Amino acid sequence: MTRPAFELAYRAFRALLLLAWMSFVALSAGATPVPEVHLTSTFAEVALGRSSEVLHDRMGTMDLEAVRRSQQWRKLSSDAVPGGYSHGVWWMRVRVTNSSGAPLQAILDLNSPLQDYVQLLQVDPSGHVVHQDEAGDHLPLSRWKSGGRTLRFLVSLGTAESRDLYLRLATEDGLHVGVRPALRSLPEQSQHDQFDTLVHALYFGMILALLLYNVVLFLSTRDRALAYYVLHLLAFGTWAWTFRGYGLKYFWPESPAFNQHVLLASISLSVVTQSLFLMHYMRVRVDAPRLYPVLVAVTAANALALLSPLLGGYAGPFFLACLGVLAGVVITYACAGYLLRKRSRPALIVFVSFAALALGVTMYLLRLLGALQPNFMTEYGPEIGSALQMLLLALGLADQMNTLREQKLQAERHAAAAQMALVEQLDTLVKARTQELEQVNAKLADLSIKDELTGAYNKRHFTEVFQTELARYGRQGGVLSFCMFDVDFFKAYNDRYGHPAGDAVLRKVAATVRARLRRKGDRLFRLGGEEFGVLLSVDRPADTVARYIDGLRQAIADLGVTHEGSPFGKLTASFGLVILGSASQGEALDPEAVYALADRQLYEAKRNGRNRVEVEA
Repeated sequence: MTRPAFELAYRAFRALLLLAWMSFVALSAGATPVPEVHLTSTFAEVALGRSSEVLHDRMGTMDLEAVRRSQQWRKLSSDAVPGGYSHGVWWMRVRVTNSSGAPLQAILDLNSPLQDYVQLLQVDPSGHVVHQDEAGDHLPLSRWKSGGRTLRFLVSLGTAESRDLYLRLATEDGLHVGVRPALRSLPEQSQHDQFDTLVHALYFGMILALLLYNVVLFLSTRDRALAYYVLHLLAFGTWAWTFRGYGLKYFWPESPAFNQHVLLASISLSVVTQSLFLMHYMRVRVDAPRLYPVLVAVTAANALALLSPLLGGYAGPFFLACLGVLAGVVITYACAGYLLRKRSRPALIVFVSFAALALGVTMYLLRLLGALQPNFMTEYGPEIGSALQMLLLALGLADQMNTLREQKLQAERHAAAAQMALVEQLDTLVKARTQELEQVNAKLADLSIKDELTGAYNKRHFTEVFQTELARYGRQGGVLSFCMFDVDFFKAYNDRYGHPAGDAVLRKVAATVRARLRRKGDRLFRLGGEEFGVLLSVDRPADTVARYIDGLRQAIADLGVTHEGSPFGKLTASFGLVILGSASQGEALDPEAVYALADRQLYEAKRNGRNRVEVEA
């Protein structure tokens, strides 16, 4: 073969290979076969999970044509589309064929109100989109074409018609909720909704009844544990109501963002109030002091999680809320387990109630994974478990209140018996103590009118006695003398010898003067600091009174107390004396005027050299 002929044959062979490869690509790029479900005349409900295929579009950019041609489809091993945190979009597809012999309408129900965005594309076998719907809890309810609380779509099929149903599940921030799609006939869907409404009516009715009952109990007892339990019921009921789609359907249908905030805030608030309730109910602070700070820390963290919606999005705050719930459950079980070792009845009730909740949730999750057959217990496991938990906790709280009431009655009976036993003993003691009290009261009365340092009467008693004596003098007449005196250069004495020495001098002066007061009506008063007053009830001449007061002055000087700060070299005192002579019956005297007169005479004694007596007769 010549060289040009060889090159021509080689090029023809390469063209054939290229044509074969392009034919293979074209064949493989066609739509892959879709799993099929036949709807017969007896059709009521079909769970589409195991009868369908799923595709994970990790980039979230595939359109319907790319999805139809993809080789990445796989069969589901359970009735639920996978949930959790994952990037991109999940697709589910199934072909439904009307084999009933008549036109047919059915409802594709995802059995959940929680998925950000859901789109249903109904495609005929040739690949044309026949119908397209959307729904999702990030969309206002007005954009849902079906009126149910769960995500659902209407599928209408003509006689012997087949359609490929492509379900597109998208999310804003990566959190996919595991949905369990089912296809139901219209009568079956109506019956399903009625039963579902009945179950939830009973469930929320029970929560409302427990709430009102415990509100009444709290108002009558003011028990703090009851208050926390009421708040827990309110928060948990709000979360359950919103989680099941009733909030978006009935309360805020055009506010999907608010619906997300309520979900996050109510679950965190439910854990916070439950933890506060359990702290008081199980007496964790007293009976489990080492676990108490941990429970407080978890409660505080859940309280901070109430602010998580401010972070934006839903997946992140939801993850934080889940961590808080998990931490709360773990520490609660730890406290209950620890207290069970101490035979705590509240701890036993908490342990059993949380076990009931955990069992209900576990049955529901196993039902989603296909490990358990669908029935009432697995379908409504969370409602049954939480209802049992709340009932057990309410009964436990009532039991604790009854126990406390019985303990109180028992304590009252013991107290009454002890009181009767003490009555006789107290009666004997009262008689013995009465005399002592009289003596003590007399002593207290004496102390209340005397100066603590010097033993002289105090200024308050002086005011009362002085007014009384002047009033009596004004009525009866007679002779009344009042003198004021103070220690000379006392401040200098304190500065030189110290305050303890000054106090000792004041006691000596008071004792010296008091020892020379002979008559019953004669009284010594400490008027303040080193200043004293003497009130004399005398019937002697004025000059005799003056000599008597001068004797008091001399007695103070004769004490011989050294005072280097005084020109006399020893301790002395200055006196101002006022002698009131006979007065006419009914004459009124002003105490302040008499006091000022005596004070003026005292001032004159100091001005005239001190250590002397000045008299105003």
